Amino acid sequence: MKKSNEKGVTLVSLAITVIVLMILASITTYSGLSTIKSSKFNEFKQELEIMQAEVNILYEKYKDYEIIPVGTDLLSTSQEVQENANKIFSELQETDTSNYKVFDHEVISSLGIEGIDREFLVDVKQRKVISLENFKYKGETYYTLSQLDSPWNVPNNVTSGSITFNLSSQNLTNNQWLIIVSNIQFSKYVGKGTVQYKINTNPYKTVGQDITSEEDFSFIVDKQGTYTIKLTDAAGVTLEKTITI
Repeated sequence: MKKSNEKGVTLVSLAITVIVLMILASITTYSGLSTIKSSKFNEFKQELEIMQAEVNILYEKYKDYEIIPVGTDLLSTSQEVQENANKIFSELQETDTSNYKVFDHEVISSLGIEGIDREFLVDVKQRKVISLENFKYKGETYYTLSQLDSPWNVPNNVTSGSITFNLSSQNLTNNQWLIIVSNIQFSKYVGKGTVQYKINTNPYKTVGQDITSEEDFSFIVDKQGTYTIKLTDAAGVTLEKTITI
C-alpha cells in the first residue's frame, strides 16, 4: 500500500507540474505577443511622425502656391484606394477632402524619406497626415497623430506657422549663468524643435535638439553679454529672442 501511495503522489505531482508549465507557457506567449504588438504600434507612431515632419516642411515650401505639386490625386488612383480613402474620411468625419493626395511608396521615395512602410493621405495645405492602413491597438483604431498622445500635437490655440517661448536667466556663480527657455509652443502640428544661441555677433551654437513643447529647457553660459536664443521647429519655422546678462 505504501508503494502504491508513492506512485499516486508522483502522478499528482506530475499533473500539477504539467499544468503549471502550461500556464507559464501561455503567460509567456501572451507577453511575447503583447510586446510585439506594442513594438509595431511604436513603429506606426514613428512613421506618422516622420511623415508629419516632412509635410510641415512641404507646407512651408509650397504654402503660397494655389496647387501643391506633390502627391497623387485621389481620382488618379485605383478604385480600391478611392473607396478605402472615402471610408477613412467617413470614419474620421473629415469633410474637407478636396486637397488630399495619396503619398504612395513612389512619392515617398521621391522625397527621399526613409523608414516608411505605409502609404498615406496627405493635405499639405492643412498639414494633415492620415495613414491608409489603420492600426488597431488595445481596442482602438488609429489613423492619425491627433488620435495619439504625441508631442507633435500642440494646443489648438497655437496658430499655424508661429512659435512662442519665454526667456529668463539665473546667476549661479560669479562666472556662470543659467538661461531658461520656458513655455515653449511650436507651430501647429509640430511638437519638436532645436534650440540655438549666440552671444553678441558670434555664430550660433546648437544646445538642444528634439526639444518638445511639453518641457522647459535650460543651459549654462560663462560670459556676460547679450544672448540671442533661436528656436527652430521641424517645419523650419523660427523665432529669435534676446536676453542680456
